[in-house]
Amino acid sequence: MAIPSRQIGGSTTTALLWQISKQLEELICVRAGGCGSTTTTTTTTAPVYSFNSQFSETSNYDLCTSPSYDPNLYSVSSTLGVGVQLFSSDSLETPIIDGWYVVDGNVYHVTGGNGFITELGIPCSEFVINVTDRFVDCTAPCEDPCIQPWNYFDVYMTLVCYLNFPTIGCEIWLNSEATVAFPDGIYNNGNGNCITITDGVITNVV
Repeated sequence: MAIPSRQIGGSTTTALLWQISKQLEELICVRAGGCGSTTTTTTTTAPVYSFNSQFSETSNYDLCTSPSYDPNLYSVSSTLGVGVQLFSSDSLETPIIDGWYVVDGNVYHVTGGNGFITELGIPCSEFVINVTDRFVDCTAPCEDPCIQPWNYFDVYMTLVCYLNFPTIGCEIWLNSEATVAFPDGIYNNGNGNCITITDGVITNVV
């Protein structure tokens, strides 16, 4: 407990006792390492978030079809979007290189050499491409194979459907805007397979 200030006008005995108490207090403070007020500085480190990704240096299309490798990305932001900076390690010292990255199905384009996301790409599941080598234009009944070389319909579908054609649920369009559906019907896909299309959507494959 701190010694109160010395009172003016007290007796000699009181003054002597106050002096002894003050000296004892100083000795105790020296032994304890100081009695003065101390200031504690706390440094708060921002959390670092990690993201698994796939990468292509060339294009959105190449990213979705043949990514180069699978880097880990790091950021102080828990969500990704335009303006977020990404790094190649949790030390946050080296920005990632420019290119196309896909994280949880979303595509991000990094440009400028400083790791910042500058635009959003097209998710691979929604990437519509022109297809001329998947859907066989065959007039033979479904049970009969078509004579090769085959002709193919010039159509549009998502990249995912293209890579997994024919798959039930995939949509097929006649234009790049994906607004004109492929005509309904049952189509021979070359090897006698029957593809049923309803409202532009593959509803059955036999």
